[in-house]
Amino acid sequence: MDKTLTGTYVNISSPIHKLNVRYKIACLIMMLALTLLSKSAASYMINFVLLIFAIILSKVNIKYYTVAIKRLWLFCLLIFLMNSFFYNQGKVIFNIGKINLTSGGIKQGLIITINVLLVILWSKIFILTTSPIEITNGIKFYLKPLRLFKIPTENLSLIISVSITFIPILLLEAQNIKKAQTARGAEFESKNILKKAKCIFPLIVPIFINAFKRADELSQALEARGYKGDN
Repeated sequence: MDKTLTGTYVNISSPIHKLNVRYKIACLIMMLALTLLSKSAASYMINFVLLIFAIILSKVNIKYYTVAIKRLWLFCLLIFLMNSFFYNQGKVIFNIGKINLTSGGIKQGLIITINVLLVILWSKIFILTTSPIEITNGIKFYLKPLRLFKIPTENLSLIISVSITFIPILLLEAQNIKKAQTARGAEFESKNILKKAKCIFPLIVPIFINAFKRADELSQALEARGYKGDN
């Protein structure tokens, strides 16, 4: 099983792995805030330096991070283009009908794309160096004050941690189903949109079936361990 495809927890020893999950969540929130509030080149430079330093400290193979970027390059390109063409400030470079590409639009597109990449990579470091149990305990700790408002924090923390755990598992299953369908002649890389759509539908159905199956197995496992959530 190639974990670089899913981005699940990597069980190795590193300074970041050993760090208390409460501090890790606090650091993640601070770095995401720094990313979203950055206005200058200097703040982005500091962010990137800290990111590289954190990746080195994590001791996780660089492939885990490069795979994440490769899989989302099209998404990032769309974000860049949408912001570039619909943010009409600055000098007009060229236009397509009524749509203008401006210097301000390009700048805005780059800023938003860099922000998205930084958010993805900081989140990736956290997920790769923190086990699902640690994530649950960390979320539970920070949600404790909500108990004053009678919010079921146990259930909420479990939902969040299960979601974080399930997404990589479903991605791996999608990859395995895709390989099986390709072996049977499915043309996922076809340039014909109709052929591609016909291939995707048989991929979606097994993923949903497996998702419901895993959810049922998880429910039974929790019941067997006496889990009842917040009373």
